[in-house]
Amino acid sequence: MKAPIALLAATLTLAAAQDPPAKLFTLTTTAGRTYSGATITKVEPDGLRVTHESGTAKIPFEKLPEELRIKYGYDPAKAAEFKKKSEKKLAEQEHTIQSELDQQAREAAAKAKAQGNAATLAKAAKQEAFIVSSVGDDGLLVNRVIVRESTVGNSNGNGSGVAVRTSRSRGTASFFVVGYPHDDALAEDKIITGKFAEQGSYTFEDDQGIRHTVEKFIYVSK
Repeated sequence: MKAPIALLAATLTLAAAQDPPAKLFTLTTTAGRTYSGATITKVEPDGLRVTHESGTAKIPFEKLPEELRIKYGYDPAKAAEFKKKSEKKLAEQEHTIQSELDQQAREAAAKAKAQGNAATLAKAAKQEAFIVSSVGDDGLLVNRVIVRESTVGNSNGNGSGVAVRTSRSRGTASFFVVGYPHDDALAEDKIITGKFAEQGSYTFEDDQGIRHTVEKFIYVSK
């Protein structure tokens, strides 16, 4: 006869757990705390969730009167397992939230740094003209364009008859430029102009395997 009795007890416990929310005028815990006008809204393995006159609460079975523990089928082992799973889930959620906050903070810092760097470069940039020596995937090896002006013709005292001739040539010093837009027209001997800012140095090897270190410029704007 023990099996039917156990089955009956399990049935009563299940029915109690599935009862609709129970209205309680007063709920007092074993610690002496009182919840007035309490309504049980959810039964969980480790306790009861209630609403009351002052808000909401989750009350562990350990702090509930014996009659409520029995009525709602309190099982210490199941309660411990449920609590462990709940804490693990909460920790995972907190970790996810913290990871997202950390990522947002890193992105904000990177954006602020980029904006600061852009402002610094813009302030330091100067108008330059370079002639391309070679085009690489990481940048351009260039020489500065040397502009020379000369006069031709004879002066009549008032400047008439004289013309100014401008010539451009390739400087001997080499530089390395990064950030300049690449297109199909970018090739050796092409003159590029714009605002460039000095940014350290660049080291490369020539066709003979000789290493050279030159000034590096970053393209800022037209």
